[in-house]
Amino acid sequence: MEKFFREYLLTLRGMSLHTIRSYRDALVLFLRFVSNHNSRRLEDLSLDVFTAEHVAQFLTFLEADRHNGIATRNARLAALHTFARFLVSESPEHLAQLQRVLGLPFKRGGRNAPIEYLEPAEVETLLRQIDSSTDTGRRDYALFALMLNTGARVQEVLDLKLSDVHTEPPHQVRLHGKGGKVRLCPIWAATAARLQALAQQTPGNGITDALLFTNRRGGKLTRFGVRYLLNKYIAASAATASTLLEKRI
Repeated sequence: MEKFFREYLLTLRGMSLHTIRSYRDALVLFLRFVSNHNSRRLEDLSLDVFTAEHVAQFLTFLEADRHNGIATRNARLAALHTFARFLVSESPEHLAQLQRVLGLPFKRGGRNAPIEYLEPAEVETLLRQIDSSTDTGRRDYALFALMLNTGARVQEVLDLKLSDVHTEPPHQVRLHGKGGKVRLCPIWAATAARLQALAQQTPGNGITDALLFTNRRGGKLTRFGVRYLLNKYIAASAATASTLLEKRI
């Protein structure tokens, strides 16, 4: 597994860190699914569980239980296909098994799904659930305000360093996207003020390459952590904005 990420994806394929993280998440989800589905501990799993049958069941699980869209389902399958191609050269004795995994098709129709968005009242209701009187609340408010302001990917926001934020006019952030692409995105003055206040309480304040958004231990906030926070504030908003529960955010 380590060779797949460190040598195959990074060195031989030259994939970006964003893509590698996406592949990592796909494999983690798959292994957890197989572990739970077969009542086997993660450390007891071996290559024999990487079968077309298990992968097909995993894809169904993503759509039925996790309510993932077709695009996400296909992205997870692409990661598993890449892992299967890597294993062909590493474990050729499993060629027939891996070919069946590679034979699993992508699903059509992902791009035809309607795009969901938040109404201004829903945004205001969501942000009102955040207690800005605490350090954690100020971080969460700045995080979601910035995401709503810029429309940036979650990982792009979590990768922001103090040096990427310009809180003086013209207010803007420098986002590092897929393929190493960098873009400057303007932000509202109110968002800039939130980020400036957050920077002052960040453990690495004064260190330009310190992360802007960190967890309680000072480590990097993860996409799974953001999903947990979002679900928490959506649940708190249900009484006054029940429509939030019906949307895939």
